[in-house]
Amino acid sequence: MQKSMSILILSCQALLSIFPIAAITANHIKISKRWSDLNSQILTLKATKDHEHLVIKYNTRISKERKNLSLDNLNNSCKQLRLLSKERERLNTLNSNSLLAQSKEVWERKRALEKASQQLVWIWEQTHSDFVFTRLAHATEMDLNDIASLFSLFNPENPGTPLAFFTRWKMTKQATLLGNEIWLTHAEAISRWV
Repeated sequence: MQKSMSILILSCQALLSIFPIAAITANHIKISKRWSDLNSQILTLKATKDHEHLVIKYNTRISKERKNLSLDNLNNSCKQLRLLSKERERLNTLNSNSLLAQSKEVWERKRALEKASQQLVWIWEQTHSDFVFTRLAHATEMDLNDIASLFSLFNPENPGTPLAFFTRWKMTKQATLLGNEIWLTHAEAISRWV
């Protein structure tokens, strides 16, 4: 009995001696996890700081190379565009004695093109100190060449153009009496001043 009692006491002491080792191991795992989380946060902060530095460097370069969106410059550039040039050329090349040239529809189209201000006019609102919203004053008839010319005014690869991005672009396809395809176009763009 004494022998079994001593075995029982030794077994209890062995079990009790495991608790400090288990506590030390659990504490070590907990501390290691904290250090791992801290290292992860430090790496995240470093990556964020490096990215922020690259953004500041890129924005500095852009602000030196690019102009901010100016309504006057944009409207002056648009005045140089000759809209519906194919339609006008087709109307001018019609034989004046032909039935088509003498039709009421062609005559009305010529008058409409002469009267209409076929200039792209932009209106803008400055919503914040560095944020500009601009849109076409009215929907404008354009052909495919005119659309390409309009896109060239906002081409980000051209260093002379301001940084602006189309947010809305709506085109409705129409066909004229002469068979030309034209598009009734409405556009909106945003620009953030740098």
